Amino acid sequence: MRTDRPIAVELFAPRSSRHSFTIGARGIGASATSEGGLETTFMRGGQVLMAGTFPLWRRRVSGLSENESVRTNFTSVFPSGMGGRIDPGEYTFNVGIWAFADYASGIGSAGVQSLVESNIIEMRIHRRD
Repeated sequence: MRTDRPIAVELFAPRSSRHSFTIGARGIGASATSEGGLETTFMRGGQVLMAGTFPLWRRRVSGLSENESVRTNFTSVFPSGMGGRIDPGEYTFNVGIWAFADYASGIGSAGVQSLVESNIIEMRIHRRD
């Protein structure tokens, strides 16, 4: 977006999303971690003016025999009203998703799968008076 005068803005990004993970650890020293979430940035040039993350899940299992599997579907608005006063210039508004998976077998076995999908319905930058 571009503006030729100082204004106040609010950022909105409604989306429908789903995430799932399967995680397990069996054995001495075995562990697995799954996590993911939503993120947003508002930048001028290469300078980040505002940023935010919204964690959706974080699971860690370890031990002799732990397993978990989860699937979800949801609709959310993130960011929802993040904003402030900006000066004249060109700005970039970015929204995204992220997922992370890590495991250690130890003396035994471990495994993890993380998935997050999101459909951004619209991105809005509202001017506030």
